[in-house]
Amino acid sequence: MLSALRARLSFANVMSVIALFLSLGGAGYAAGVVPFNSVGTAQLQNDAVNSSKVKNRTLKAVDFAHGQLKAGPRGAAGAAGPAGPAGPTSTPDPALFYTQAQENARYLGGALVTVVASSATVNPGTFGLATATCPAGYQVISGGEDPQTVGGLMDLATSEPLIEDTNLFSLVDGQHGAPTAWRVYMANGGLGTPATFKVAAVCAPLG
Repeated sequence: MLSALRARLSFANVMSVIALFLSLGGAGYAAGVVPFNSVGTAQLQNDAVNSSKVKNRTLKAVDFAHGQLKAGPRGAAGAAGPAGPAGPTSTPDPALFYTQAQENARYLGGALVTVVASSATVNPGTFGLATATCPAGYQVISGGEDPQTVGGLMDLATSEPLIEDTNLFSLVDGQHGAPTAWRVYMANGGLGTPATFKVAAVCAPLG
């Protein structure tokens, strides 16, 4: 048997076997080597990369999703910035403010009083007036008239508070002091019959 095997051995046979062995051995070696840039997401199994596979202090904050990293301690307050430019200046309009007397006149204090005044005789076809004036330290808050109504003799012309001793139409626009009286103008439209009327002013203390 051995003699028969030796008879079949030749240089060509031996070299063929060696070549086959090297070929198989080389292929097996190549199968155990990972080529450069050949491993990607698809080649990694779940949980394949763990802490022991990652070099310490090599990952960056950008590698983590938002909210995964805890915020650090609050830093010290920074230095104050420079002051901003000054804003524009404005001049207040005195017409928008009350004086002390006007402010006091806006509020009622103490008891109210009513002042009644009569007109002089008003002849037919003429006008007459009557003024009910509050006492010193009072302001008028309301007023009105009571005409003589016999035969419907009197016709109302105006009924208004008296401010700064003048009627409303003569005042300039803006703020004024408290009214101090109530004035009424009436016209006598009767046929030959003189008449009179009365006016009342409701007054409240100033301050």
